[in-house]
Amino acid sequence: MKVAILGTGLTGITLAKLLLNQGVKVDFFFSQKIRKINRIQTIGISKSNIDFFNKNILDIKKFLWNINKIEIYNENLENNKIIDFKNKSKYLFSTIRNCDLYNCLISSLRKNKLIRFKKKINYKNLLDKNYGLIFNCDHQNSISKKFFSKKIEKDYNSFAHVTTFNHKRLLNNNIASQIFTKKGPFAFLPISKKETSIVYSARGEKDIDIENLIKKYNTKYEILKINESMSFKLKSSNLRSYYHKNIIAFGDLLHKLHPLAG
Repeated sequence: MKVAILGTGLTGITLAKLLLNQGVKVDFFFSQKIRKINRIQTIGISKSNIDFFNKNILDIKKFLWNINKIEIYNENLENNKIIDFKNKSKYLFSTIRNCDLYNCLISSLRKNKLIRFKKKINYKNLLDKNYGLIFNCDHQNSISKKFFSKKIEKDYNSFAHVTTFNHKRLLNNNIASQIFTKKGPFAFLPISKKETSIVYSARGEKDIDIENLIKKYNTKYEILKINESMSFKLKSSNLRSYYHKNIIAFGDLLHKLHPLAG
């Protein structure tokens, strides 16, 4: 069997690696140059998903930072701790940089003889090819616009703000914390002994003073440097049609959630 995958995001390259491991031939189409991923964004992955990933896709243990405890606070309660989650025998979840995961997967794909990278996409010719399945992970291509444009959308009138900061070394930087502020949840997610990531999902304007907010809610880090930040609008969407002939909508194209729902 031979399949095609459209899109250069993490979803597409992860799917490609999974299929290649099963001996499936893959044509990987991308309309733009495979991009360099910034070092700002991080992902939280549950233990069960890590186990599945390491067994079926790629061993990523060396890139992971384990979180043993989660502390929850509420700004309306004068930042008193509401509850904490911990597991003495196992970690709760792990964090990983998007770029580390992305680069590791791309490097592995390039070494595999069953995959072909195709820079130019001619969708009329693509539909005529003898692919068993076409996985569409790309929002912007003409197939999405023609066959996967009808969807149910919700605008949360919110933005996600992400960044990282460097701090003095902490031997046990394995506790994640989340403060429920008046505008939205503000999370500290450790990614090493010397660096922690920030994810702030807030109602209102795109432009905020993330540095002052970090300093306001920080209670344990001696901050050395706050790195560049980025923001993106939060929406949810669900397609009304999941497939067209042998084309399957996949990943965020199929359904997108607010980070809290995820």
